[in-house]
Amino acid sequence: MMPHLGKNVLVEKKPTSDFSLALKQLKSPLIYVLLFASFITFYLGDYIDTAVIGGAVFINTILGFIQERKAQHSMMALKKMLTPTARVVRQGKTQTIDARDITARDIVLLRPGDRIPADGILREAVHLYINEAILTGESVPVEKLFNSNVFAGTVVLGGRGRFMVGAIGMETKLGQIASSLEKTPEEETPLQKQLSFLATTLAIIVVTMCVFIFLIGTMRGEDMGTMFTLAVAIAVAAIPEGMVVSLTVILSVGMQRILKRQAIVRRLISAETLGSVSTLCVDKTGTLTEGIMRVVEEKTIDHQLAIQAAVFANNMENPIEIALWEWVQSQDHFDPQEMNETHPRLAEIPFDSTKKYMLVENSRGVWMKGAPEILLARCKLSEEETRGWLGTIDNFAQKGLRVMGLAWQKKEVPLAFIGVVGVSDPIRKGVREALDVCRRAGVAVKVVTGDYRATSEAILTQLGITIKDSAIEIMEGQELEDLTVEELVLRIGHIKLFCRVTPAQKLKIVDSLQQAGEIVAMTGDGVNDALAIKKADIGIVLANASDVAKEEADLVLLDFNFRTIVAAIEEGRVIFHNMRKVILYLLSDAFTEMFLIAASIISNVALPLTAIQILWINILSDGFPDLALSVEPKEYDVMRDLPRSKRAAIVDVQIKTMAFVLSSSKALFAFVVFLFILSKTANLRYAQTMAFAIVGTGSLLYVFSTRNLSRFIFKDHIAKNPFLVLAAVAGFALQLLVIYHPWFAQVFKTYPLATRDWGIVGVCGILLLLVSELTKFAVLKKSRSRASLV
Repeated sequence: MMPHLGKNVLVEKKPTSDFSLALKQLKSPLIYVLLFASFITFYLGDYIDTAVIGGAVFINTILGFIQERKAQHSMMALKKMLTPTARVVRQGKTQTIDARDITARDIVLLRPGDRIPADGILREAVHLYINEAILTGESVPVEKLFNSNVFAGTVVLGGRGRFMVGAIGMETKLGQIASSLEKTPEEETPLQKQLSFLATTLAIIVVTMCVFIFLIGTMRGEDMGTMFTLAVAIAVAAIPEGMVVSLTVILSVGMQRILKRQAIVRRLISAETLGSVSTLCVDKTGTLTEGIMRVVEEKTIDHQLAIQAAVFANNMENPIEIALWEWVQSQDHFDPQEMNETHPRLAEIPFDSTKKYMLVENSRGVWMKGAPEILLARCKLSEEETRGWLGTIDNFAQKGLRVMGLAWQKKEVPLAFIGVVGVSDPIRKGVREALDVCRRAGVAVKVVTGDYRATSEAILTQLGITIKDSAIEIMEGQELEDLTVEELVLRIGHIKLFCRVTPAQKLKIVDSLQQAGEIVAMTGDGVNDALAIKKADIGIVLANASDVAKEEADLVLLDFNFRTIVAAIEEGRVIFHNMRKVILYLLSDAFTEMFLIAASIISNVALPLTAIQILWINILSDGFPDLALSVEPKEYDVMRDLPRSKRAAIVDVQIKTMAFVLSSSKALFAFVVFLFILSKTANLRYAQTMAFAIVGTGSLLYVFSTRNLSRFIFKDHIAKNPFLVLAAVAGFALQLLVIYHPWFAQVFKTYPLATRDWGIVGVCGILLLLVSELTKFAVLKKSRSRASLV
C-alpha cells in the first residue's frame, strides 16, 4: 500500500451552494403561479401589478434563502463538533487525535466500540473480534490475529489490539467502493408528514375557492384580468408557503439552544421528538453521579496480592480501572508502571459487559478482576467463606459503593479469591432538583445499571427516590431475563430500578416500554448499547462513548450531566410550542382575505381589497412576525405540562378553533367597516384603505396573543422577545408608508386616513385581541375539564 499524504477522509457530498439554495426557493407550485400571473399582468399592460408580484416573489425567495442557509450552516457546525477521534502511539506516547489526521505507518490502538479509521495490519491482537458487515454484508464477528488485515469503517466488538496504518482516505478498501455507496436519504419526520398533508389540504381548498371567486366575479361583470390577479393574490395570501422553512429554522434555533446547554442534537427529527419523551432510562454512573471514582474501602486476604491484581488486570480504559491504578500509586513502595514492565503479559482476556471479568497471565500467575459474584463462583470456597464474602459485598453496596472483586491463581493451584475493594462515586450536584423537574413534567425516570442492587438502592436514597415495595419497583437482570416482553410490559410501569442489567437486556427494556405506549429516551456508552440506543425514540450517549454508540445516538452530552438531559427535553418542548405558534399565526392569516373577498362577491358589492394590497399584507403579516416567532423564548411553565403523545396532531382542536375564529373575525370587522364607509361616503378608495388597515394592523396586534397559548396576554411579558416587538413596529411603519407616501399611495390606491379612522382601526385591533384571548380561555377551559375527567 502506497503512503497517502492527504487527509484521512472519504469524498463527501458537498453542501448545497448558495446559488442552488436560492433556486430551490423558486421550485414551488405557488411560485410558478405567481410568475405566471406576473407574465399575464405584464402582457395586459398592468406594469405596477407586475412589479408588485415580482417583488413578492423576490422577498419570499430572499427570506427563504436566508433561513435555509442559516439552518444548513448550523447543521454543518454541529457535525464538525462530532468529528471521530482515534488513539495513536507517536514517539512512544499514546495520544488522542482527530481521525482525519491519521497518516500511513501510524500505530492505532483498538478497543471495543471503536470504528477502525484506516486500513492496516495488526501488530497486536488480544481476543480481537471485528464486525466487517459494512464491507462483506456478514454480521458474524470475525476474529483477528497478529498480522491480519483490518479495514476502515469496520467495528471492534471485543478484545483489544493495535495496527499499523497502511492506507487512508480514498485509498482504503472502503474508499475504493465509496462511489457506489449511497447514503440513506433523511427520513421524513412525523411532523413533516403532518405539514405536507396540511399544505396539500390547504392547496386544494384554496384553489377551489380561487376558481369559485374568479368565476363568480367574471360572471358578475368584473374585469377578467382584475379577477385573475385577485385570485392569484388570494392564493398567495392563503397558502402559508413559508411554513416549512420557518419550522426548519425553529428546529435549527432549538438545536443551538440545546448546544448552549451542553448537548448536541444529531438529527432534526430528534429535536422534534425530545419534547414528547415520557420515560427516561438512565445509567447512574457518570450521569446521576460524577463519574470521578476512588477506592475508599478494602477487604482482602493479602494486601500485596490485591495490589498486584489491581495493576496486572488493568488496561486503564475506564474510571474504575483508573481508580484502582491511582489507589496503587497512593501506596508506599509500589510503582504500577514498573510492575508491568517487570512482569509483561503473556496472555489476556479483556473485560466485557457479558462475562464481567478480565483475565491476565504473566510470570507471576493468572490475575482476575471483575464482578465479585462471578469470581466467587470460579473459586473453590466453603459455603461459610462464600457467605462471608457475600455479606461484605452487601455491606459495601449498602454504602453506595461499587464493588470490584480480585482473584489470583498460581500454576496447578485453584483460583484464590483475594478480596474486594469499594469504589465511591459521589452524586452530581443538581441531580435531585432535576429529578423533581422530571416528576413535575410527567417524565418517569428509571435507573438502569449493571451495579449491585444494594449499591443502586443506596444511590436512589441519596437522590430522594423512594422505594416503597422493592418486590414491585426493583428488578434484577436474572428476573428480567426470565420474562417475555409481553410479561414485562404488564409490570414495567411500576419499576423504578433495573440492576445487574446487561446491554442486551437494555434493548428488552426499551422494547417493553415502547409497547406500553411510552416515548423512551435511553442512555448508553458502549458498543453493546448501540442496539438499545438505536431502538429508543431518543438515544443518549456521553461525549466519551464508543464511536458506534455515538453514531446511533440522537443526543450527545458534552458535560456528562443528567441535568443536561432534562434541559434538552425542556428545549424540545419549547421547539414544539414555537412550531404551534407559527402555524397558528400563519393559519389565522391564511383565510382572512379569502373570507373577505368571498363575502363581497356573495353580497354583490365592490372588492374590499385589491390584489397588490393583499400581496403587501401577506408579506408584512406572514413575514416579519413569522420570523420573530421562530426565536420566541420558552414559556416559564413548559415543564409543568405532561408529555404529549408522539401521535398527537400539531394542528389540534385549539389551533383549528383559534385560526378559524381569528380569520373570520378579522374578515368580519374589515367587511363591516368597509360597507359602512362605502355607504356613507361612496368613496371606494377610502373604504378599501380602511379594510387594508384593519386586516394588516390586526395581525400585528394579535400576534402578541398567539405567542403564548397557555397564558393570557396580561400575564405575559410583552418585551421578552424584542424581535417580535421590532417586527410589529416595522410592520406598522410600512402600513403607514403605503397609506401616506404619495408614490406608494398611488401604486396601492390608498387614501390618507384621519385620526378618527385610526381610532376605528385601533378598536378593531383591540376587539381582535379580546376575541383571541376569549377563544384561548374557552379552549383551555374545555381541554382542562376533559383532562380532569380522564
